[in-house]
Amino acid sequence: MSAFEPAVASASPEPVQTTPAEIKELSAILQSAINERNQQMLVGESLDSTDQMSLQRFSTKSKSKVAAEYSELKARKKRLAGYGQGYSGISTNFESEKFQVTGDRATAEVTERTELTYTTGGPPESYEYEQVVDFSRSGTGWVIDAIKPKSSEGILPSTVVSAEQLSYSKNPPGSNAALHIESGQKADPAKAEAANSHAPQVKVACTSEK
Repeated sequence: MSAFEPAVASASPEPVQTTPAEIKELSAILQSAINERNQQMLVGESLDSTDQMSLQRFSTKSKSKVAAEYSELKARKKRLAGYGQGYSGISTNFESEKFQVTGDRATAEVTERTELTYTTGGPPESYEYEQVVDFSRSGTGWVIDAIKPKSSEGILPSTVVSAEQLSYSKNPPGSNAALHIESGQKADPAKAEAANSHAPQVKVACTSEK
């Protein structure tokens, strides 16, 4: 008998054949989640009563982050209202969706095209945004683990909160959590602003054409 045994390759999950019904379910979940995220910026739209229902589309580990993002979008809407601006209409189309399912995990690459109408009139703001949606299968069906930009480059749309913006909203300059000082140093309130804080501009802030 040989002293050497043949190596046994470790099995790794492979993409499985998905059914049209499963793809339809995943598509409906991601479209609902993205539409509801965008509508947080709509003037006169209050989703407070439906937030808990909306969060049911997300996994337990992601619910707190999504709730914080919704809160920041509502705060962003208030800041715009302070300048006499806001969005009176939001229309979203999903131009492409590509799914890959591996066991109890799934990933979707989504291209969203959204148009936002200003309360003050004028040309609408529009953007095309590529994002990746991660799913996991729970006891009740598919849920979303994360929605993230496909690329780390460029400015995010007005309806999306970046990780940096979320961190800034939790620990604004001057708060105890935002001050990191060594023993004997004097702490001065920071004056930096969050990148892409979406202060109103005269020109359309985010427009992209194919």
